[in-house]
Amino acid sequence: MAGLERPPAIVAVVVDGHADGVREDPPPVSARFAVYARPPSAGRQVCWAHLRRDFRAMIDRRVRRSPIGEDLPMHADILAEHGRETREGTRTRARFAEEILPWPREEVGPPPDAGSRLGREVTAGVCRDLLAIDPGLWTFASRAGVEPTNDAAERAVRHAVCWRKTSYGADSERGSRFVERMLTVVASCRARGRDVMSFLAQAITARRSHTQTPSILPAGA
Repeated sequence: MAGLERPPAIVAVVVDGHADGVREDPPPVSARFAVYARPPSAGRQVCWAHLRRDFRAMIDRRVRRSPIGEDLPMHADILAEHGRETREGTRTRARFAEEILPWPREEVGPPPDAGSRLGREVTAGVCRDLLAIDPGLWTFASRAGVEPTNDAAERAVRHAVCWRKTSYGADSERGSRFVERMLTVVASCRARGRDVMSFLAQAITARRSHTQTPSILPAGA
């Protein structure tokens, strides 16, 4: 996150948990970005929030007046709505798989199949990607604890992503360590409703006075 690029070795640690093996439980939720495809499609969940933006872009491009993509955002919304019910416990995963999932699975396949034959158009490339990662579109329906989107994770790192884009990352190991620790403090404090500056002031004061430093963890952790 703090570095200038996202080389495969770094992404491997984030996605797999380590550089050589694949974390199997829970599967990672990620965008279509090619470097995230280290796990086989069936071993990951492709984020439907990112897919919805891809579908919207298909419609906006209106490739050769093609209707490809018109219904895909609707299916993404259906999955999001009913997936929320499963997460909140008002619909069981088994009922979701039986009552809701078959229709989107049947309807999402044909548009990318047709779109993949549009030559070199951008939409054709997106459609070919969708066909290649199809098993990873539905992992959340069969694996407990897997969400159809990584919205919560994206919200947690949004500040870090914005910082990285505006500052161009860190050039040194020391700078990377400083940034990752500060961003961890910011994200952790915000998640727990704590004032970031107050926590940092307490930590610095404790360090200089050789007293016990405040914990960033919740009470009892």
